Amino acid sequence: MIRPLMPDDVDDLILKMQHLEAAAKAERDAHARSGWAERMKSKAQKMAAEAQAEVTAAEAAEADGAAKVAKAKTPGLPPLEAADLFTSGRQQVLDSKTRIVKARARLNFALDQMDEAERAEYESLRAAAMAEAHTQLADSGDDGAHPTGIPGTSGTPDASAAAAPAATPAPATSLSKPTGPALPGLGPDDDYQP
Repeated sequence: MIRPLMPDDVDDLILKMQHLEAAAKAERDAHARSGWAERMKSKAQKMAAEAQAEVTAAEAAEADGAAKVAKAKTPGLPPLEAADLFTSGRQQVLDSKTRIVKARARLNFALDQMDEAERAEYESLRAAAMAEAHTQLADSGDDGAHPTGIPGTSGTPDASAAAAPAATPAPATSLSKPTGPALPGLGPDDDYQP
């Protein structure tokens, strides 16, 4: 004999399906964010290493140019050789400063990208936790087990059912109408629609 579904059973099944759907969506979101974050982080780390190497090389070239300028200013050096040394050293210093500024900008960009990748990893973990929570709620069938519950439900039996004389026992449900407004603008008889 097949037992007909009671309205509470249907509500429970609908709620379970909503939790499973939310869990699947959160898992997809977590997977997508995780993959993007890993790719972004590895690219940013590579870019940061290249930029740091460029900064180091440019700073060494700047120091070399400054040494040439200082050597050009030493007494006893032939004037033409000193002028060539001074000009090439000064140009090397100027070019190195430009390279340093560009390399530091690339390094800062790479570090910002690494921060963004870490934020995406955090969001991925958060989405995975939400997926797990929805899966547990779907498995338990009890929204009162969740610390915040489901908005618009109190997790307790209806107050009017407790006050009425019970000719037949009312089935226990995990979804009942709230005894007071759960959200601003909603009364006890209003249905919550997320």
